[in-house]
Amino acid sequence: MKIGWVVAAALACLAACGGSDGGGGAGGSGGAAGTGGTAGDAGAGGSGGDAGTGGDAGTGGDAGSGGTGGDAGSGGAGGVGGASLRDVSGTIVDSHGLPAAGAVVALDHRYSDFAVTGLDGRFSFPKVSDTYSLTVRYEGRLFDIAGIRRRNPVVATDTYSSALTSGEVAGKVTSSDPSVFPLTTTVVLVAPEGESSGYVATDPTGTFDGSLPWFAAKNFTSAAVAVRLGTYPDGTPRFHGTGRTDGVEWVSGGRTDGLEIELGSEPIPVKSTRVEIDAGGYTLQSFGLGSFVVDGANFFLSPQIEIDPGLSIEYPIEGAKLVVLGDSPEGQVQMLPPAVEGDVHIALPKKHPLRAVLPVENATNLSAQPTLAWTPISGASAIFVWMAGVGDLERFYVLPGTATSLQIPDLEGMGGGLAPGTTYMWNVMAVAGGSLDGDDFVDGSARGFFHLYFDPFDALYTTEFRHFTTAP
Repeated sequence: MKIGWVVAAALACLAACGGSDGGGGAGGSGGAAGTGGTAGDAGAGGSGGDAGTGGDAGTGGDAGSGGTGGDAGSGGAGGVGGASLRDVSGTIVDSHGLPAAGAVVALDHRYSDFAVTGLDGRFSFPKVSDTYSLTVRYEGRLFDIAGIRRRNPVVATDTYSSALTSGEVAGKVTSSDPSVFPLTTTVVLVAPEGESSGYVATDPTGTFDGSLPWFAAKNFTSAAVAVRLGTYPDGTPRFHGTGRTDGVEWVSGGRTDGLEIELGSEPIPVKSTRVEIDAGGYTLQSFGLGSFVVDGANFFLSPQIEIDPGLSIEYPIEGAKLVVLGDSPEGQVQMLPPAVEGDVHIALPKKHPLRAVLPVENATNLSAQPTLAWTPISGASAIFVWMAGVGDLERFYVLPGTATSLQIPDLEGMGGGLAPGTTYMWNVMAVAGGSLDGDDFVDGSARGFFHLYFDPFDALYTTEFRHFTTAP
C-alpha cells in the first residue's frame, strides 16, 4: 500500500491547557554616585617686605577650594525578560486510547534523560520552555513530535499518532413506508451524532449488529442517526431519508443493544455541485464522495462513492467532502475539498512539488544517523516523515512546515537507534495550507494525522518510497 493514499485508505479503518507566561526580569539597580575630586593645594605665603623699615609679614594665601564632585553614575540596564519555564505533565495512550504503561518519553531530544510511564500512562518534566518536542517509544513504534506548546499533552501511539476505540452496537432501523424494506438498491448506515467516527450498515431487513469506531477511549451520550443512501443511474449519490433516536449511550469497549431508529418520510435536504478536474502533471487515480454530515453525524464512506468528473453531485446541506487522488512518478497528491454549491474547477499542479533528495535511492553503508532531505513546500503547515526497517521500529516524525531535512538522531539511550546492516524504507508527506502543527497531535482528541479529515487544508503531497541501508 502506498502511504500516499493514507487519507483515502484510512476511511476503511474508520467504517488546552497553558500556564501564564513568565514576566520580564526586574530592572537593574542605579549605579553608585561618583567620588568627589581631590581638594586643591593651599595658596603660597606672601613675599617678605623690602629692607629698611621692616614691613609686616605677608599674609598667607587663601586655601584652594575643593575639586568639583564627580557626576552621579547612570542607572543599571533593565534585566532580560524571564523565560516561560513551566512544568509539563502528560499522558501516553495506546492504539485504543487507554493509558500506555512502559512508554519511554524524552524531552527536547535529550535521549539519555527519559521518563518511563506507569500504569496511568503519565509522565512529567519540570521547567520546560514555551515550545518543546517529545519523543515517545512504545511497542514497536517511535513518535517524534516537534512544536508542542500544551502543558498537558496526550500522545496516542497508533499509526500516525492516532487512537481508535470502538463499541458494539445492535438494533433495527424501521420505516412506515413498506417499500423501503427489504433493501434492494439502497443501504442504511448508522452513526453517532457529533462524533468523528465510522458507521455500521444494516442488512436488507434493517437489522444491524457490529462494531462502531470513534477516536479516543471515552464514553459519551448522543443521538443515533440513520441514513438511507442510494445512487442515481449515473452513479452519483442519492440521499433518501433519515431518522434518529436521542439519548444513546456509546460505551468504549462495551455494547449497546436494542436500538430502534425509524426513518422519516421526508427526503434529506441537499445542494448540488459539479466538479471539473485538470489533472496537470498527474494521472487522476480517483474522484468521489468521501464523507458527509446528516443530522449532526459524520459518515465516512468506505469505500468512497466513485464519481466521474463533470457530473452533477448531490450532497447534504450540512456538508460533505470530496476526495481527489492524483499519481505521478515523483509522488502523489491528495485533496479533500469541501463540496461547494455550483460549478467548481480543481487544478492539480503541473509538476509534483515534493521530491525526496537525500539519500539517493538504495544508498548503502550509511551511518546510524543519516540525514534525510527533501524539496521545500511553500505555505506548508506541517511535514511528516515515516520510516521503518525490517525487524526495527516504525517511526513517525512531525516537523514544522518549513523543515527540509531531518537527521535521524542517536536514540541508543532510549533503545531506539537504527540497527546496523538494515534496509530502511521512508517517505515524506507535506500538508500545504491549513494550520496543522505539533500541538494538534497532543490535543487529547487522539485524531493525530486524521485531523486532515476535519480541518481545512489545500493539498497533501507525498513522495514515493525511498530505501537506504545502514553500514554493518
